[in-house]
Amino acid sequence: MSPDLPSYGPPSRLSSPDLEWIKRWSSEIWDRHGFPNLKRRASSEELSRAVSLVRAHRLPCILHSGPYGDLSMSVLNHSDFPQVPPDTVAAVHRDHVGLEAGFDKWNASFDWFSRFTHSEENKAVLKFYSLHAPEEKSRYEY
Repeated sequence: MSPDLPSYGPPSRLSSPDLEWIKRWSSEIWDRHGFPNLKRRASSEELSRAVSLVRAHRLPCILHSGPYGDLSMSVLNHSDFPQVPPDTVAAVHRDHVGLEAGFDKWNASFDWFSRFTHSEENKAVLKFYSLHAPEEKSRYEY
């Protein structure tokens, strides 16, 4: 469930093959038209690759909180131009990474996502794009 966390690299756009892979992977694990939206859980290999791409390219990550504190994260690719907002290329829900639901399990979900969304590296990238900084933990709770 917790792949190794490589150190952050410099901000850089995904290569065409990596961009195609992460978009395809996101569409393979999500059902945008169904409920629940989970098609399947991400494999440890897929999750490790996605985490490596986030870290290697310092991709912007944004935490989302849904009903009852349900957590997910958007992953964005860097923009070609600083004044153009980055595009979302993937989204990951707690179910995709095998995190359990429930009030007593919420902290584990927040901790997993916040290591990406609340890192100093991510905050700097979000600020560069004039995107909202991550909020305090209590703002995502249910």
